[in-house]
Amino acid sequence: MIIPTASDTRKSMRFFFLVKKRCLQWSVLAILTSFWLSACDDRQIPLIEQKCGGCHGTAMIYEKRYSSERWRQVIHGMKSAGLKVSEDEEEQLLKVLTGL
Repeated sequence: MIIPTASDTRKSMRFFFLVKKRCLQWSVLAILTSFWLSACDDRQIPLIEQKCGGCHGTAMIYEKRYSSERWRQVIHGMKSAGLKVSEDEEEQLLKVLTGL
């Protein structure tokens, strides 16, 4: 990481530009995530949080736009890694995730 100094104006400007750009990216991600969450059926969000949020953040889930088949592959991979879901829960997850 570059630590800007007063004598190195170019590096300082580049550093602050990158910080500003990164903050903007995170702001956009937060806004988009809130839109996706509001589009979900409120009863299904806890299922996603419960089943997927235990190992990683769910923001990464809400930003994905996968097909039904791709979500099946992802869920299968997560089941191989230890995810416990019934067939009904899996179908509910697929229905919600493909509707995001």
